Amino acid sequence: MQAYHSKQRGSCPTPYQMLKIATAGGAGLLGREDLGSLEPGKAADLFMIDSRRLELAGAIHDPANLIARTAVTGPVDLTMVNGRVVFEGGRIAGLDEEELAAKAEAACTRVIRSKSSAY
Repeated sequence: MQAYHSKQRGSCPTPYQMLKIATAGGAGLLGREDLGSLEPGKAADLFMIDSRRLELAGAIHDPANLIARTAVTGPVDLTMVNGRVVFEGGRIAGLDEEELAAKAEAACTRVIRSKSSAY
């Protein structure tokens, strides 16, 4: 609740204002009109989180500041890069994670065996 009421003080930029500085402001400084906000014709790189998570309880009362204020560090529910969904439902789109994990395990096993035979 302290975070919610802190905006009443008006003594510093809000988390939402800092997010705008980092996104739209950063794109503007770089001269990139194709980045910085969610609008038709722009790159549309974004992520989404389910705000009903326990660690975000109370945060939905200040949705503009939710992500910046709560410092979400956990998993996201959806990620888009250039308008294309690349992660959703805990899975990377177009990637067979089980196959990749099996190949990684096989590579580790080969390295371990080669090191063991060297001794």
